[in-house]
Amino acid sequence: MVTAGVVLAIAFVAVEMWPLTLEIRGDTLNLTLSGVVVIVGLFFTGPLVTLVARMLGAGLSLAFRWHNAPLKLAVNLTAMAVEVWATAAVLALVLPEGRVTDVVQWLGVLLAGVAGELGMGFVVLAAMRMMVGTVQVDTLRALGTGLVASTLMVWVFTVLTLALVEVDPWLLGIVVAAMGLLVHSNRQRNDLNLRYQSLRGLYRFMTRVDEAEDTTAMASRILDEAAEVVGSTRAALYVVDDSRTTRLSNARGSLGVTWVPREQVEALAADVGTTARLVDRSWVQEDYLDLLDHDEQTIVASLGNPDVTGLLVLSGRPRHLPEFDVQDVELAAAVAHHAGASLAEARLLDRLREERYRVEQMGLTDTLTGLRNRDGLMRDVPRMDAGAVIVLGLRDLVEINGALGHEVGERMVLAAAQRLRRMADQHAMIAAAFGGGRFALVAPDVTSVLAGSDLCRQLLQEVSGPMEDGPLALDISPVLGIALAPSHGRDPAELVRAADKALGQALDSGMGVAWFDADYDRESTERLHLAGELRRALDQGHLTVAYQPKVELASGRVVGVEALARWPHAERGMIPPTEFIDVAERTGLIRPLTLAITQQALAQADAWRRQGLDLSMSINLSIAVMQDASMARQIVALVRSHETPPERIIVEITESQVMEDVERGSGMLAIFGAAGVSLSVDDFGTGYSSLSQVKNLPVQELKVDRSFVMDMASNRTDQVIVTSVLRLAEELGLRVVAEGIEDETVRRMLEDLGCEQAQGYLFAKPLPASQIPAAVKDIEARPRPDAAAPLPLRRRFDGLG
Repeated sequence: MVTAGVVLAIAFVAVEMWPLTLEIRGDTLNLTLSGVVVIVGLFFTGPLVTLVARMLGAGLSLAFRWHNAPLKLAVNLTAMAVEVWATAAVLALVLPEGRVTDVVQWLGVLLAGVAGELGMGFVVLAAMRMMVGTVQVDTLRALGTGLVASTLMVWVFTVLTLALVEVDPWLLGIVVAAMGLLVHSNRQRNDLNLRYQSLRGLYRFMTRVDEAEDTTAMASRILDEAAEVVGSTRAALYVVDDSRTTRLSNARGSLGVTWVPREQVEALAADVGTTARLVDRSWVQEDYLDLLDHDEQTIVASLGNPDVTGLLVLSGRPRHLPEFDVQDVELAAAVAHHAGASLAEARLLDRLREERYRVEQMGLTDTLTGLRNRDGLMRDVPRMDAGAVIVLGLRDLVEINGALGHEVGERMVLAAAQRLRRMADQHAMIAAAFGGGRFALVAPDVTSVLAGSDLCRQLLQEVSGPMEDGPLALDISPVLGIALAPSHGRDPAELVRAADKALGQALDSGMGVAWFDADYDRESTERLHLAGELRRALDQGHLTVAYQPKVELASGRVVGVEALARWPHAERGMIPPTEFIDVAERTGLIRPLTLAITQQALAQADAWRRQGLDLSMSINLSIAVMQDASMARQIVALVRSHETPPERIIVEITESQVMEDVERGSGMLAIFGAAGVSLSVDDFGTGYSSLSQVKNLPVQELKVDRSFVMDMASNRTDQVIVTSVLRLAEELGLRVVAEGIEDETVRRMLEDLGCEQAQGYLFAKPLPASQIPAAVKDIEARPRPDAAAPLPLRRRFDGLG
């Protein structure tokens, strides 16, 4: 019996060491013939010996050939034990005499094989459910396909084996030979397929790397693609410069840059040569041990380019792949050589870009003063939604040029430029020189006439004054013309023209400063008229609030509403919010408007709460309001004066507003956070924040902009953006609300992607407060759609077995 057990254990090691690789309907399956050995072992040695042999043989193979982690090894061994038990139980039931004598009993053998596979599959699914949560449909399909294929294969070989042994035990060699031939031919086919995949991967690597726009992007792609093609978990790139070596790595999905001693890299490169080597302790030296991973298999490949000295280091192997072999080393060498050629080309292109940039900058710079010229200013400031443009001229410059010469006039222009540059640097403004002693100054923080007037006074004081020029003492006498955005336009060229006209008015009238006269601007007149009506509407309480429900996708429950300002005009009907809010921001009415809407929304939240309707209340803040920290304190005071808890109030601020608050350090976000009021980043994805900045923001919620959500069912780019935002939010522990949902397909996609909340016309449009309770009941009473419908997203499954 001991001999039989040893033979069985060896058989289990063999079938687990060399599985069959099959591709069925796009799924790559690794199947073993262990079921044949289990059934044969149960027939001839009994359950106990078979179980011990199964545990011993398969355990050795999984631990040392496939490098299973302890937890995964325990799961797989448990599954195998259940397989043996289930198979033995069914065989004992259908074959009480332990022999097969008719067709029905052969079907019983098939049933035993099915029982064993089902038992193993049940353990694997249970482990997956505990470790990763809900098992996807694609995973279940792959497991089902593998179960059917494995059961049929095991049954065929089992029938053949038992039939031949019944005739003559020595005929078992035929079965062993057939199984060996099958495994050998399958491995040959699999090796050819792997070579084909390696070639495809190498082609993809070459294509993707060559698409990079600069050296940094190329290095990042080299690391990501090289690890993918060769099959490593980590990649590092060592590039030797003139005096030091740069180490770039793709750890944790981002490009890391560090510096290492050049001597260590050169010593390692000398031992590797011009190709690639699998790290072996027999040739590794102490000089560069720090560059290598001591715990993982590592391949070191030379970049093989005379213009770029460096190494590509690939370490670690995914659990489902065997150890690196000669083919992997050859592939790594090919990848590294192409990487070296691409980096050399990228360096050349970078130098050409730098030279082109230098030439372009010369064309955008005033040669006399070094400031931006008109073209440079237009390029730097493509649009102005707020701020002021000032055009500055020098009085009497023409007379000085005529009387004292252009050299003296140029020195006056240079002196004025230096003073103007100093003023611009101190106040975060952009200065430009237009020639002829005319300058422009862009002040993005000036949003009112009062602030503009103060800035002009400071400019006159800073630029005016005597300029010593040898024996001469000349006075610089500036004249200013100013235009305000958006009142006088949003296009910088238009604003410069307006400020230039104002400068002409100042020169003609003898004044030091003149504002652009917008009395004849029909649009400006209409805005002023609308501002007056808005002021009266605020005083008389004519503005109302509409509320749009926010729905929890997983449950269909309405969890909150967003408060939206509405202005029902007696003569013009409902005025669009974008129109009257824009006027309010320009005229300073945004403060009383915000407070009025906030007061109404909080009172309504209290009323609903007393009726048993507990809804969070989202309130939008304008960018103009965010520039005044006292507004935050007033809003917090309003929140505290009502019954609704602060944490049920959500202040929505656009992404650009959040970043501006962080950069300016105004502290508004901190004020809300200290009061317990939740913060939401509205229109997320349309601003300029980076992922590294988002993680440090004191916010609890991200609202995905409707421009990405509405078409995500048909637009792959929008789908990728929304998925990325959801993954980012999950990593940072933030709640995500999707805006603009108008059809069921998008709702289902968002729910399956893990989006928590949503709002849009699919659920309800913005409604008066009186209609919200009924709308909540209607939304929550709607039947839940089938959640199992497939999504147009690709998923990949790497099984446990």
